[in-house]
Amino acid sequence: GFVHRDIKPSNILLARDGRIVLFDFGTVLDMNNPTEEETLGVYGTPAFLAPEQIRDSDHIDGRADLYALGIMLYLMVVGRKPFYGGRSEVLDAHLHQTPPPPSNYGHLSPDLERVILKAIAKDPADRYQTGGEFITALESITPAAEAERVEFPGRVLRWFRSS
Repeated sequence: GFVHRDIKPSNILLARDGRIVLFDFGTVLDMNNPTEEETLGVYGTPAFLAPEQIRDSDHIDGRADLYALGIMLYLMVVGRKPFYGGRSEVLDAHLHQTPPPPSNYGHLSPDLERVILKAIAKDPADRYQTGGEFITALESITPAAEAERVEFPGRVLRWFRSS
C-alpha cells in the first residue's frame, strides 16, 4: 500500500463532476518498497502530521493519513485546527498535548465528537484502522435530540471509502 503523508485541505480538490481528487504525490511512501530517500526526515504539513510520522517516518502506515483526515474533519466541524504555533510548537503538540474537545467551540453531537477524537488519537492502535472503519463511524452518527443529523455529502463518503 501507499501512504500519502501530506493529506491536507489544499491537496484535496472537488472535480466538476463531483469526484474528490487527491493531489501532490511528491511525499508518497510505498510501504511495499520504501527507498532510503523516502524514509529520511519528516514529510508533510505540520498541522496535519500524525505523532508517529513526526517520531519515526520509517514505520508509518495508512493510519497516519487517517489522522490527517481526522484533523481535517476537526477543522471542518470546529472552524479551527486543534493546535497552533510555530512549526516546533505544533509538532510538539501533536506528540504531547491533548487536543481541545471540539465541543469547546460550540454545540456538537457527542457521537461526532467521539468520531473526531478517535480519528486523532495519539496512538495509531486507538484510531480507526482503515478508511472503511472511519466512514462506518461517520455514517453511524445519530442525531442529538436538539440538533439535526449531520449529513455528509455522498461524494465525501465515497472518497473516504476509497482511501
